[in-house]
Amino acid sequence: MADNPFRLIRDIAASRDRNEQKLLSNRLERALREQKRLPIEKDHALFSYIGAEQAFVAGDWTGWRPTVALGRLPNSQVSVALIRFASDARLEYKIHVGERLILDNLNPLKCSNGLGGENSVLEMPRYRARRYMGGASTRPLTPIHWKAGGREIKLYLPAKEAGRYPLLLFHDGLDYIDKVKADGLLDDLIRRRKIPPCVAAFVPPVDRMSEYWRGMDGYMQAIVEDLMPLLFAKAPIDPTRCVSVGASLGGLLSLRLTMDYPQVFSRALCQSGAFQVDEKGLEERLKLPLPIKVYFDNGVYESDLTAANDKLAEAILKRTNAKRTVASAGHNWTAWADRLPAALEWVMK
Repeated sequence: MADNPFRLIRDIAASRDRNEQKLLSNRLERALREQKRLPIEKDHALFSYIGAEQAFVAGDWTGWRPTVALGRLPNSQVSVALIRFASDARLEYKIHVGERLILDNLNPLKCSNGLGGENSVLEMPRYRARRYMGGASTRPLTPIHWKAGGREIKLYLPAKEAGRYPLLLFHDGLDYIDKVKADGLLDDLIRRRKIPPCVAAFVPPVDRMSEYWRGMDGYMQAIVEDLMPLLFAKAPIDPTRCVSVGASLGGLLSLRLTMDYPQVFSRALCQSGAFQVDEKGLEERLKLPLPIKVYFDNGVYESDLTAANDKLAEAILKRTNAKRTVASAGHNWTAWADRLPAALEWVMK
């Protein structure tokens, strides 16, 4: 039977014999190297590092700042930190050693970080993946050239055309295709009659920080005055049922589009909206009538963003047809993929 890392740590801490501590530490190292995922005892996760350097943990719940120090066990090369999480949490993290941010080589569970690299993953016992696990859409996406920034949009069309359909406008569109398989998800939800047949436009950014934040007003105007007429010309869209969809800054952009142009976008789906960067702008708009439907969600382990969503919820839930979902999750594409199916069902009712 494999040694229990938690028991070994308690035995090392309780021992006053130097040689016994070293023997127990060797057993602990072997146990940690043999594990299949991060050790968990009840609602506590055990983070560990083997080496002489001081190590820290940085992850979703720290805002990716190395603020959690791992403590060295006596007469040992093992450093540990025991952290409590919600029993259904899923979070991503890395180990910070010196100037390096590295994967946890004692935890085989990893995922793409959305930036070309990987993160280590913590999954608590009651976490259940709710994301779409299938492949891409069985039908090819239609490419459309939008002259603004010279970008190519991917257009998802209904299997059969019979009338006009709701539009889902996905910001960070290629990420929603590549990381969430949103086109395949739409096939699945439509097939199971969870949502009506629809058109979806997957729009990539060219200069994300400008378009989704600092230069948002100009970009929103370009969407309304230039992109939307282009989409209406290419697809059978019902202009009264247009939904703006986005995550992080894309979530902020989605909410602002419905607030500033409710005659064009009557609904917004905002995942982990970065509302903290536009608090004044949102406060001004919350004083006006809001004839819109808004879904927004966030994780409880998203640092400053969680507080910004709490503040917005207090105001917007009183003002319009809105729904908020809070999950034991961080700021990452897996969290958004897990929540997207239910979000689409609600916002498209």
